[in-house]
Formats: sequence, C-alpha cells, structure tokens
Amino acid sequence: MIRVDVTRVNARSSARQPRSVVVKVPGPQGSAGTANIGTVTVLNPDQNPTITASGTEVDRVYNYGLPRAATVTVGTVTPGTSGNDAAVSSTVTDGDVALDFTVPSTQVSVDTVTTVNPDQSPAASSATDANGDTVLSFDLPRAPAVTVGTVTPLDPDANPSVSAVTTNGDVALDFDLPTAAQFSVDPANVLNPDQNPAVAMSEEYGDYALTFDLPRAPDFTVGTVTAVDQGFEAVTDVGTNGDIVLNFDVPKGDKGDKGDTGDTGLGVPDPIGSEGQVVTVSSGVAVWQDPVASVSALTDVDEGSGFEDGNVLIYDAAGTVWVPGEPAAGAKGGGDDKVFWENDTTVDTSYTITAGQNAGTFGPVTIQSGVTVTVPSGSEWTVL
Repeated sequence: MIRVDVTRVNARSSARQPRSVVVKVPGPQGSAGTANIGTVTVLNPDQNPTITASGTEVDRVYNYGLPRAATVTVGTVTPGTSGNDAAVSSTVTDGDVALDFTVPSTQVSVDTVTTVNPDQSPAASSATDANGDTVLSFDLPRAPAVTVGTVTPLDPDANPSVSAVTTNGDVALDFDLPTAAQFSVDPANVLNPDQNPAVAMSEEYGDYALTFDLPRAPDFTVGTVTAVDQGFEAVTDVGTNGDIVLNFDVPKGDKGDKGDTGDTGLGVPDPIGSEGQVVTVSSGVAVWQDPVASVSALTDVDEGSGFEDGNVLIYDAAGTVWVPGEPAAGAKGGGDDKVFWENDTTVDTSYTITAGQNAGTFGPVTIQSGVTVTVPSGSEWTVL
C-alpha cells in the first residue's frame, strides 16, 4: 500500500478562507520494461551452461555462462613393437581431449581421418600394405555445436532457467525468461473533500495495478441570509464532509427617505373573490392592496355596511361580498389603535418587489436556503 498525504485546508471560519481544489486526473499507463544481455562468460566444455538475472523488476539484465567447444589435440606418439596393431587412447582435461597414439616401429602413414559426432569415442585402426608398412585410419569426434533452442517467456515474478538438450553430442540451450513487469491504473474512487487521497497497489503474477482514492472538489452553496444590526455581520461555514455552506449575517441598511405620493388609481378589476382578499377605499375608489391577475368588474360591494375613504374592504367568500374589515397584516393595537406593524421573521417563498415600489421589513429576517428576494432597479428594500 502506498499512501499520498496532502494538507487539508479547513474553510470553517468566521472569515472566508482559501481552499485547495484537487483535480481528478487518472494516472498514466506504466512504460514497458526491458530485458538485456549483460555478460557472457566462456566455461570449460565439461561445465553446464548457467544464467543469472540482475537489475530491477522492470529492467532486467541476464548474464550467461556458456561452455566453449572442446579442443582435440595429439598428446604423445609412442613407437610400438613391430607387427603390433596401432592404438590410440584419450585423456580428457576440463572437457578438452588429448589423443595419445601407439604406432608400430615400421613405416607408418595415415590413410584416412573420419570425423564422427562429438558423443562418439575416438578410434584408430591399422593395416599393413604390400610393402609391410603400417597404414593408419582414425575416427575423430568433432567439437560439439552449441545453439539456442527455445526461449519461453514467463511471468515477471518467475525465476529464469536454462536447460540443455544434447543430440549426438551437440548442445541446444532452452531458456525460460521472465518478462518485464506491467503497470496499469484502475478507475479512481471519488472521496469527500475532507478525506485524504491515497493510492493502493496490487500485484498479480508480477504485474502491478494502481488504484487511486481522490477527493472531489468541494461544493460551494449559500445557506441562509439573515439581516442583523450593523456591527454584527458575519459569514459562517456550516458545511459537512468538506463541502462549504455559507450562512450570511448581513447588516441592515439605513432607512430610506419617504417616497412621493402616487397618482389616484383607476377603478379596480374584481377577481373571482377568495377569502381574505383586500382592497382599500380612497376617494370613493377601491384600490388593490393584494393585486391578482384574472379580473372582471368590481361588484358585490356591501354598501349597506357603511364604508368610507380609508376603509379596507375584505372579500367574504361565504357571503360573496366585499365588506369593511381589517386585513391579516397591517398596523394593529389595543382597541382602535393602529400602532404596531407585524411581519414574519422568515422568507420561505421567492418574491419580487413590485417595480417602482419600495418595501420595508422589521428585522431580523431570515431568507431560507434556495429562496430569492429580487429588488428591481430603482426600488429599495429596507430591513429595520
């Protein structure tokens, strides 16, 4: 197992911290190994061939010991007793052959020399010609031939070997040689950003496979946005598993100036009424406080209820009629007081302030994750 450690940068802080980004890059295919011949040592003919391996598992060097061909020399030539047959004997030293001859004392000549296979013994024969002289014939083994037979590739973790096959005294060498180790990269495992990268190596038949555990890049998201008093602004990371979730405490802005009074509105279209919809009576005209899209002419106003300018009309679904009343939101108080303006403390649904309008909210107020408040150009949203 090979592990690669990296420094983890923790973004959990009251101020924004730099973060490291890990790029998931698969590793390259390992290069093929090499097999080279190192030294070749000449051995005596009676020694067995050898092979040794050195170097690394990827780059191998093979050293060989090969027996040289045996030499055949004439040792001694001893005169024999006249009338006796010629004789030859051999002396082997380190695989080399020395031939010792015994020949009759009469005139001796060599008739024929026949080359035989290396595994045959040398021989001599003699004959007497018509003049009484001795004529010799020799059978002499030739030097053995050494050749390379087969070369068989083995797994990288196997040991090299060499064997000799002898035919008629000639030697064929068969080699078993391990191949160079191969390296491969398996698909990487994706980890959380707060986990450390690692690499594992497995081996099979001398080949190696690498598996990487790589942390992904952290996700950055915005959690909550809360309006707070000036001087208490902050950014807090509440993410887990190395991901970053930032909660913002945003200072409230200064209260804006009061806007100009708008023009008197036209008569309001009347939707198909639903419980709690609100309009306000101003100069005899009903003005929407909760506008909707699908409309028809304003009808079903209970004029017998006695409404006047400044009244708020609320749609009564049970009576299918608009009647004076107080809306669910607005200034409230004890008795007839209209002193306290109440609003929710969280924004759960995305909302766009009406173009050309300003909006105000009593804070602190929290905007839930994934919720957006859009303030059009020229409009303001003041959190008090």
